[in-house]
Amino acid sequence: MPVQLTELQRIKTSGARAVEAFTVAGRELLAIPQLAYDAAGTATGMNGGDSDTELLLFERVDGELVPFGELPAPGGEDAEFFTIGEEAFLAVASLRTGSGPYRFAVDSTIFRWSGEGFVPFQRVPTYAAKQWRHWRIGDRDFLGLAQGVAFPGNESENLESVVYEWNGTSFVEHQRIPSRWAYNWHPVTIGGQFFVAHAEHLGPSVLYRWNGEKLEPHQTLAAESGRAFASFSDGSGIYLVVACIGAPSRVLRWDGETFVDIQTLGGLGARELAVVRVGGRILVVRVNFILGMKAGKAADKIFAVSNASASLLRRELRQHTLGQQKAPVRPVLAGDDHRERGACTRIERVALKRFHRNRAAGLLLRHGEDFGVHGTVGRVPLFKLPRSVGQHERRRRIHLCEAREAKTVSLVRAAEPAQSRAVRHMQRRRIPPVSRGKPA
Repeated sequence: MPVQLTELQRIKTSGARAVEAFTVAGRELLAIPQLAYDAAGTATGMNGGDSDTELLLFERVDGELVPFGELPAPGGEDAEFFTIGEEAFLAVASLRTGSGPYRFAVDSTIFRWSGEGFVPFQRVPTYAAKQWRHWRIGDRDFLGLAQGVAFPGNESENLESVVYEWNGTSFVEHQRIPSRWAYNWHPVTIGGQFFVAHAEHLGPSVLYRWNGEKLEPHQTLAAESGRAFASFSDGSGIYLVVACIGAPSRVLRWDGETFVDIQTLGGLGARELAVVRVGGRILVVRVNFILGMKAGKAADKIFAVSNASASLLRRELRQHTLGQQKAPVRPVLAGDDHRERGACTRIERVALKRFHRNRAAGLLLRHGEDFGVHGTVGRVPLFKLPRSVGQHERRRRIHLCEAREAKTVSLVRAAEPAQSRAVRHMQRRRIPPVSRGKPA
């Protein structure tokens, strides 16, 4: 029999990213971190807005949630309530600050309950923080931070996920977890052994095991695009659900040593999971987010011809168009903060040609911090070429790019001698060669 949900109340929020329900000092509270407010004069979108926001606190009074207070928490992404002894804390993950361009290097705040409300307790330097998660091993308390985002140019400032430990007065760094774009933690204890799953977007999501001193890799749970986990027991076994945004969700069962796949849940775009028990039934709730990439789903690898002027490229590739297919207009693939941007003042359409079934030649121009995609032919993008950039500047700014499904673009500037040689080579041949180069 289907479970029926009844709406009880609506709460006005802006860019709400999570909810955290908890009880402290006899009060039933609800915390709602907010990513951004709508910014006047700018387009409304999930990747825009003013991120100098507050976390909302509500208290349950006579069956209704009423405002209890606000906490400064810019770019709020998640909140975690936990207790250590008699102390109560609320850790808030801040993704970013500003209203564009955004800063991902921002302090995330851990608040402490003062008896009447939450007050700042400790500020932790973070980078695109996604989630805090508290766990206890024996008499030791830990706080895991999932963080990071990868895009061209931020390699030096991006941060790995970190596990902090409570030393009696504050949280201190205990261990770093290899990652570039992390989202989630999920602790689980099995037969007296402690495990914690870590969700990573650009690499494998890994189940770690506590060896008495630190966490060590135990099992890979997903190859990439990991987002969230949920676990439950039905009395006969222990199960782990793995959610990925770019792959189907999977149900795994513990076999005594590792988790093994037993079921695949259809659909893509999973972002969050929860387990609910109702009337003796176990329900898994999956929240789906988005599909594909910000500029539509692109080919696995796209290489840009890095050594020719725009006019020469158009002349050489015009004779190698992909039939009469028209290129639908899609959002712009952004640069530093991966926001969707508006169109350039004028667009020159460049036909792309597939080479050896899995390559495509095209032109990618870096104009400021924007990388423009005009549309697609099949699954191959057409790039926007800003007319405002002069011919000399075009040649200087042409880059080699390799675009991956993982939403990252690696760039390297071609040397002038290599440009000259490639131009002469293209003039001798109708189909230009594709240089893979070495990604930055």
